[in-house]
This record gives sequence, structure tokens and C-alpha cells, in this order.
Amino acid sequence: RLESIHQELQRCWKSAVGAKIANHSRVVQLRNRTLDVAVDDAVWKSQLEQLQQHIVERVRSVSGVAEIQRVTFRVSPPRIKPQVAQAPLFGADEAD
Repeated sequence: RLESIHQELQRCWKSAVGAKIANHSRVVQLRNRTLDVAVDDAVWKSQLEQLQQHIVERVRSVSGVAEIQRVTFRVSPPRIKPQVAQAPLFGADEAD
């Protein structure tokens, strides 16, 4: 059941908080009625902490997970995906 709740929270996070916030934050886990959320940097952490109660209410409403009592935010920058080597746009003789 806990895994399905976690999946539901991840699935509905964007709907609950909006695209702008969701692009800078990720649901990590639900533990002891606290939703742990990773954010990109300290600025986002500070901003979202000010909205904590509103976010709790929205996540409860959208997800149907009533046992959430609070949300905590921690800075955890997103992992950068490895870049795939691309062929140059021009061959060596075409660049001149």
C-alpha cells in the first residue's frame, strides 16, 4: 500500500502544485505522515516552505491521501543526464 501511495503522490504532484513548481521539485517519500520533497536549490526550498500548508491541502485534495500532515523540503539538485555525443553539423571541409 505504501508503494502505491508513493506512486500516486508522484503521479499527481504536478496537478497539485502546478507545472512551474513541479519542474523544480520531486516527491521523494511519505514517512510518518510527512511528505518529503526534493527541490533544486535553497531559493526554491525557502519559497515552498512559505507555501507548506497550502501545498499540504492541495496534495491531499488532488491525491486523496488524507494522512499527509506536513511537507518538508530539502535541497537536492536534479541529476544531469549524460549528454549524447552528436555528429558535428558540418564536416571539417564544409566549415570553411
